[in-house]
Amino acid sequence: MYHLDQLIALVTAVEAGSFSAAGRQLGKGHSTISTSINNFELTLDVQLFDRSQKYPVLTPIGEQIYAQAKLILRQNERMMAFSASKAKFEEESLEIGLDTIMPFGYFEVELEKLAAEYPHTEIHVSRSRGDSLQHQLVSGELDLAIQLNRGAVTESVDFVDLQPVIFDCVCSPDSELADMTVVDSETLMMTRQICSRDMLENPLTGIKAKFSNEIWTAADMHDVARMVEQDLGWAYLPREITQERVAMGTLSNFITDYNPDNIPARCEVDLLTAPGKVNGPALSRFIDLLRGKSVTK
Repeated sequence: MYHLDQLIALVTAVEAGSFSAAGRQLGKGHSTISTSINNFELTLDVQLFDRSQKYPVLTPIGEQIYAQAKLILRQNERMMAFSASKAKFEEESLEIGLDTIMPFGYFEVELEKLAAEYPHTEIHVSRSRGDSLQHQLVSGELDLAIQLNRGAVTESVDFVDLQPVIFDCVCSPDSELADMTVVDSETLMMTRQICSRDMLENPLTGIKAKFSNEIWTAADMHDVARMVEQDLGWAYLPREITQERVAMGTLSNFITDYNPDNIPARCEVDLLTAPGKVNGPALSRFIDLLRGKSVTK
């Protein structure tokens, strides 16, 4: 039966270029590395290296064994990391609730950091309306939720104000709005507007979201963006959604006469958590990362 030390000796010798270099890298003598590889060859009953030259060279079967040895060592590293994470009581999974209006890009950097630090914790992201998110949080279906501010928050949840989402006025490059230096209110009111249904129903955003006389709606912000790209109307959309599309030329920003200085429209964001919940290390870390977006008052 072979040992991991023999696999390590083989892989290191190949990658270091010689048994002596492998010994220096592993803090062992040349003879120790040579003996380990010799014993490995005896166990497998194959010759891994051609030793007829100054430096040993892998034989064809040695090339195949080397590739399998690297795979086994990687699997062993993953197993050890997984065991270590469970020894630290890391969560099996996290349930994250996201408001239907919230752009995923708002927290993707924080999510990438979490994934790198806790690779063995599964992440499940679901979307619901803000009022539903609060109920799911209280019932234990969610570990945390991120929503656009809806005004009153139930006393059953804790919340932190995060950096706001910035909304831009956008239209298709083919729209007459895109050719206007400043779009007057009357023209905008007479041009079809595309809105997220939940944005209209949100007690706070609904007040500002509806402008035009004719409104079309979609359930998803990305669907709204697609409809605008098709020149079916104009919309207020989160910058996380518009920025790349504007750069690609599928959407255009425009300025209105009621906001000639083009001051960005902002919607406040709440991070919701269940009070008294005992958080594991992954959830605590994610909350800390998101708190980095908190608003200083």
